Amino acid sequence: MRPRSAVEMARTMLGDVFVRADDQGLDEAARYLVRWGSEGVGDRLDEQSTLMLLFDLMGVVRDEPDGVVVVQPRGEPDPETRTWRHPGATRG
Repeated sequence: MRPRSAVEMARTMLGDVFVRADDQGLDEAARYLVRWGSEGVGDRLDEQSTLMLLFDLMGVVRDEPDGVVVVQPRGEPDPETRTWRHPGATRG
């Protein structure tokens, strides 16, 4: 059995959540998710930022999570905490 990359694992998980997303959207979202994880974005997410990150993923895959009611975030979180929007900003 061949080892799976982090992107392949993220894509599989996203495919379970975003069941109507196309392959291209899932591939792109998986790459973003792995990059955000490697930059430590998850260590700094509060509730509002987590919702915005979910909405950003929804925009990439052009789908909504299956069986989940998503509440619209209240405005924009502080740009300093929305680091996934400007790649590399979290790197020391």
